[in-house]
Amino acid sequence: MAARWRAEMTLVGGLAGLALTRSIACGTGGPAEVDPDVAALLADFGPLVVIPAVERATTSASALQIAIDDWAAAPSDDDARQAAQQAFLEAVGAWEPLEMAQVGPAASSLDAVGGQDLRDEILSYPTVNACRVDQLTAEGAYAQPAFFEENLVTSRGLDALDRLLFADDVANACGEEIDINVEGTWTALGSDEIRARRAAYASVLAHRLVEDLGRLSDAWVADDFAGQLAAAGGEGSPYDTADQALQDVFGALFALETSTQDRKLGRVLGLRDCDAATCPEDTLLPWSGASQDWIVADLAGFRVAFTGGEGAGLDDLLAARGHQDVVDELLLALDGADAAAAALALPVEEAADSDPATALALHTAITAVTEILETDVATILTLQLPTEVAGDND
Repeated sequence: MAARWRAEMTLVGGLAGLALTRSIACGTGGPAEVDPDVAALLADFGPLVVIPAVERATTSASALQIAIDDWAAAPSDDDARQAAQQAFLEAVGAWEPLEMAQVGPAASSLDAVGGQDLRDEILSYPTVNACRVDQLTAEGAYAQPAFFEENLVTSRGLDALDRLLFADDVANACGEEIDINVEGTWTALGSDEIRARRAAYASVLAHRLVEDLGRLSDAWVADDFAGQLAAAGGEGSPYDTADQALQDVFGALFALETSTQDRKLGRVLGLRDCDAATCPEDTLLPWSGASQDWIVADLAGFRVAFTGGEGAGLDDLLAARGHQDVVDELLLALDGADAAAAALALPVEEAADSDPATALALHTAITAVTEILETDVATILTLQLPTEVAGDND
């Protein structure tokens, strides 16, 4: 099917380009008219996909902040710590769907229109450094006013909170040659002080997390990136054309392939970029032991981003092009992925050893979704694959 659509759409695209060239040559060319179906998708993406998800994530992060502050006030209270851990799980569950909608402010400032790197402030995975978190815990550096300016994103956000909330008090994640072990700094603290420092560090990070989500919300609402996306190709928008904006929305969906499929599953299961039978160290937020739940949340986020939630989405755009069959095929595959994720009762890193068949079935099911996105959807809508996907030969 994909080959046929590619041939058809290449021809259509060539004819369209020829017509545009002729129009300009004749002096009749003006600003390109925006396809109304594309305009509807771009108008709905901010208000109905991103902003509600950011609001949910902010609410959950605020609850997490309160729970961690309670724990920091009584670090030896196991109930307070458990309440903070539960709040963390809920906060991550609220954030993960936004991994599939990294458009504009959440995306990279280096290569994304409107990018502000806010996603990496909130979740730096796959770039993580548990040892550095333990070093900063031992140093008490989190209490310094310039802490966030002097330390990388791997020292904050949900990744660091995962370590601080769930790690065993009596151990650190550093090698024997690292200063806190060579100098005996860590051991000298004792378990009670380590817990107290972790709680205090977590409190600092939880407050920053709420601030970062506030910045993300402000970028979409107060600074009106939602409106700028909707006005793509027009005055006041950072997008030169509506097609450029559509490309960003489409490209964001590939987090399901590059992050969920290839990293959270593929690497952990030893299917790619892993020099051992399995690579549990590549697990997302490993200390909390809920990696299977994050995949469920990713799939939910993908569904909303693809369909536009209650608004216009890529599914509507495909249907308007006469390809409801492709929409049905992708959504059926997505249903299969949801079922496969629901069947995975263990964290991915544990299932890699004790239930590999179920984990592999989930990887296969997600691959079925991303293959349709990568072939039929891309071809029909004449959209480019993200560089990371286009250059992947696996």
